[in-house]
This record gives sequence, C-alpha cells and structure tokens, in this order.
Amino acid sequence: MILMIHQILQILMIHQILMILMIHQLLMILVIHQILMILMIHQILMIHQILQILMIHQLFQILMIHQILMIHQLFQILMILMIHQILMILLIHQVHQILMILMIHQILMIHQILQILMIHQLLQILMIHQILMILMILMIHQLLQILQIHQLLQILLDCLGDFLLSDFQ
Repeated sequence: MILMIHQILQILMIHQILMILMIHQLLMILVIHQILMILMIHQILMIHQILQILMIHQLFQILMIHQILMIHQLFQILMILMIHQILMILLIHQVHQILMILMIHQILMIHQILQILMIHQLLQILMIHQILMILMILMIHQLLQILQIHQLLQILLDCLGDFLLSDFQ
C-alpha cells in the first residue's frame, strides 16, 4: 500500500514537472514573439536609412522574399524602384510609402506564422496531457486490480486459516 501511494505521488510529481515545462515553453514563445515585434518596429523606423545604404542588388533580394508570394506586386515594385532611381528627388515619398506597406505586410505574415506555431505547440501539449491522463487512468485501473487481487488473497488466507483451525480441533 505504501509502494502504491509512493508510485501515485511519483506520477503526480512527473505531471507537475511536465506542466511546469509546458508553461516554460509558452513563456519562451511569448518572449520570442515580443523580440520579433520589437525588431520589426525597429525595421520600420530605419526604412529611410536602409534605402540610402542598401545597394540595388540587396533591395532586389529583400523584395524577392515578399514577391515569391506576390508575383504581380513584384513587377509593380521593381518598376517603382526603377522610376525611383531615375526620378529620385520626385519619388522618395512614394517609394517610402510602398516599403512601409511591405514591411507592415511582413509583420502581419510573421505574426500569423507565430500564431500558427503557438497553436501547433499548444495542440502538442494538449496531446501529451491527454496521453498522461490516459496513463494515469490505466495506472489507477491497475491499482484497483491489485487491490482486488489483494482482497481475494486475504479471503483465501482467512478460509485457509479457518480450514486449518478446524483440522486441529
């Protein structure tokens, strides 16, 4: 009986440790999400400096990441960048607005991806929790079976004791 209580306490301790680990994972996900949001806000504030510093090839590579998904917008943006190079003084404000829209779109996409990842991790945690609950139910069932066997053995021992006492009398 003491061993069974000890096993049950071990199972409860393991369950608590797993719950702590799941909470830790959720907190790490939230911290990563906050860091990404801060980095994206910083990128938005530094767009004007990036335009002055980056070469045309770097701009093309950055835009291609977005334009794989938005091919039609790729050609429009490249045309705007070519016009921007030719008429830099007249079109600085328009190019700046377009890049702001792109950065906001990237932030929204990253936010959606992070939400999907968080939902996936939560589903995995729920599945692990369900498996643990099933294991606890199976262990409780085994404990009940052991208790039934113990009771049957106790009854058999009582009967054997009564039988032996009747033989001596």
